[in-house]
Amino acid sequence: MKIDRTVPEGLEQWKVKGLQIGTIILAAGVVVAGLSIVSGKTADSIMGYNIVLDASENTTFYLPVPMNLIDNDAADITNELRVIEGDARWNIVDTEHGKALEVHTSSKCKLYGEKNYGSRNWDDADIWLESFTISMLDGTGQSMEPNKNTDVWAFASNGNASMILGLSLDDGFNEAWSYTIPETSLDEGWQTVNAELRMMMYD
Repeated sequence: MKIDRTVPEGLEQWKVKGLQIGTIILAAGVVVAGLSIVSGKTADSIMGYNIVLDASENTTFYLPVPMNLIDNDAADITNELRVIEGDARWNIVDTEHGKALEVHTSSKCKLYGEKNYGSRNWDDADIWLESFTISMLDGTGQSMEPNKNTDVWAFASNGNASMILGLSLDDGFNEAWSYTIPETSLDEGWQTVNAELRMMMYD
């Protein structure tokens, strides 16, 4: 008896389609598994606040301070702020332009504070980053656009003064935000200075 061993028409195409579908399902499973692993991972979120001031005589400064948008108040990293170079007295005060760091100094000084905000998961890390900004933004907005100069208010009681300010936030996973006011000469009185927000991804 002769047996017909010819592959029925359309069977090979069915196999190919089946293989493609199987590959897609497998890839989706890998992605879901990967997301589950990431979601289950925790990391420490850390903030750093750095100020450098220079004055040739006794000067009072009012500078932007980290703000907690949820509490609408100065972020508690200010409790960790210390004078690490020179001599200065500081306090958190309310001004006509919002919360400010008030600093009294008569020479060059550096202040720095760092705080570990504890361990959190992937989703909470993003929320944490978005919960902070700097105070005294010029205008009605509470947040800054990334990679774009934004005017913020600052004050010096005397001219011939300068400032540098940096606020860094690291979510502990792969993203860091940096608010920066580069070295800027200050005149006497209130004025606006340029600040920039940069968002960086890392491995």
